[in-house]
Amino acid sequence: MTRPYIRKIARSCVALLFVLSFLSPASADALDKEINLGKKAAESIEEHWERVADPAKSARLNMILTRFIPYMERPLPYEVRIVREETINAFSLPGGIVYFTTGMLDFMRTDAEVAAILAHELVHADRRHVIIQTARASRISLAAVLLMVATGGAAG
Repeated sequence: MTRPYIRKIARSCVALLFVLSFLSPASADALDKEINLGKKAAESIEEHWERVADPAKSARLNMILTRFIPYMERPLPYEVRIVREETINAFSLPGGIVYFTTGMLDFMRTDAEVAAILAHELVHADRRHVIIQTARASRISLAAVLLMVATGGAAG
């Protein structure tokens, strides 16, 4: 096996270990890493979409959020933000940040509808779905690289 292949395998293993470190409940700073990852993702999102400062909508979301927090399994700094976008959507980031688009908030009529969407997104954050999916994708990518190297199919 040539040196470039060994370097590729080593880099892939290091990247995989970094991602998998988020999955280890024994990792002392895994929660801090996840929160920081979410903050960085939020910065990127807010470079593309304008964050909306609407006191009435924010108060509505926060009132509903406070009802769910006691039922969350992990002590994340859960937060709901609004971005200006007409698409009907809501999504969560690692670390407990949940976004609602203005299109979603305009579409929903009742607090029960808002609560259903918010609960769905909070579960994604609480259960680390984004982190777990990223780790799965990394394992699949690593397996593909190792298979290509083992069969001589990797391009130098």
